Amino acid sequence: MKNSITKRLFIITSISLLILISGTMIFQSLYFTQFYTDRKIKNLRNNLNKFRASYSFDISNDLVLYKALENFEEVNNSKIAIYDYSGKIKYVSNQQKENTKVINLLNALFNQLFTNKAYIESIKSSDKAVVSMLPSNSNDADYIVGIAPFSFNSKNDSIIVTVASVQPINEASAVIKELFIYIFAAALVLVIILSLIYSNMISKPLVKLNNQAKELSSLNFDVKCDDSRDDEIGSLAATLNFLSGNLSEALIELRQKNQNLQEDIEKERALEKMRKEFIAAISHDLKTPISIIRGYAEGLKDNIADESSKNFYLEVILDETQNIENLIKDMLDLSYLESGYYKLNYTNFQLNTLINNSINKFNDIFKEKELKTLVKLCGDSNIYGDRFRIEQVINNLLSNAYKYTPTGNVINIETLDKNDKIEFSIENHGVSIPIEEINSIWERFYKLNKSRSRSEESGTGLGLAIVKNILQLHNSNFGVYNTEKGVKFYFDLEKEK
Repeated sequence: MKNSITKRLFIITSISLLILISGTMIFQSLYFTQFYTDRKIKNLRNNLNKFRASYSFDISNDLVLYKALENFEEVNNSKIAIYDYSGKIKYVSNQQKENTKVINLLNALFNQLFTNKAYIESIKSSDKAVVSMLPSNSNDADYIVGIAPFSFNSKNDSIIVTVASVQPINEASAVIKELFIYIFAAALVLVIILSLIYSNMISKPLVKLNNQAKELSSLNFDVKCDDSRDDEIGSLAATLNFLSGNLSEALIELRQKNQNLQEDIEKERALEKMRKEFIAAISHDLKTPISIIRGYAEGLKDNIADESSKNFYLEVILDETQNIENLIKDMLDLSYLESGYYKLNYTNFQLNTLINNSINKFNDIFKEKELKTLVKLCGDSNIYGDRFRIEQVINNLLSNAYKYTPTGNVINIETLDKNDKIEFSIENHGVSIPIEEINSIWERFYKLNKSRSRSEESGTGLGLAIVKNILQLHNSNFGVYNTEKGVKFYFDLEKEK
């Protein structure tokens, strides 16, 4: 490979390290001397201020002052003397008393600095040390000179002069520059070696993983990667092994999903058929009462009916209007329940009381078909749910039982205590549901007997669909099954909290 990862890693690592080393050398060459000099000036200024603050007006004897001067010279690597304003040395450290060269240097600097009378007065009135670079008049190195007023008997009656040569700084910088040449040469060799080792360490396992991945792409799932490394490469190897172990199953699942897709297509066709039936049903359920209302209204308008028949015409119109209203109400109710935004109003209430109230509402129409209701309710019936919606469920199930129970038969209503839940069931005798249709009765507008006439089956066809949605919102276990005598619907609810 022309652009292998080994080559790239080697080049990137080498360039990065060389830039780092070169940058260090350039910084040292350009800024080290200035940085060191600035630091030296700052330290000398601070220490000179501390010296004058510590010993002004506070000299118990000369020995203390001489010791302080010697200590200052050692700490700051400088020479120090105390002058009066006439240029005469008053104090100099014991180490420098016999050093004519140092004395001459200090005197020369003093004379050079104090030729300006205004400058002398400014120093005298100042309360802070002044430290700066002073070029040498000879070929020697420049000096860092510090000046500060000092007090013996009266305020600022003397002056401190300290001097430090820049030559040691220049010499140190030159030595470091020379040393860096050797360091750079050694680092260059070391960088090349380390870059080769590092790039091979990273790239070799990656190249191996790449080859194994190619095998996997050829559907060779027997190949296994070395996942013993405790790092990202080891994690990648483990992932490839996991992929290898599951690709075969994935292919099998893919074939299964293709088969499922075909089944889904068939289901989609069935759903499309149901959609068409839904549209046809709703169209029929709206069209029929509207046609009846229109026919009877036209009869009234044209005075076809005599006085005795007009009330009948009006009753028919009102009944059909009520049917349309019920249909629209149930459609809106079902859409609301299916929207996903409906929130139940949970309360604790007595299920037995709710059941008895609902049965009482249906007693009159049950008597019309000579239907007998057998009610068996458990003692503890306090449950937790939406009272209004549970009453709607019970009413819809009672209405359904009324419609599909032949004249003179029995409707059994029962509740059972099942630990933390109460189960409600209603069984109507006389008819059963075909097995192939038992799961479809919860769908909207679904009719068990498509041939039943309008007069034989009143209602909107949405009752059980509403029941299903309400019970699903309650997380209820519900269902329907055929019994020896007929059909039983059931659902359960949590006891009160």
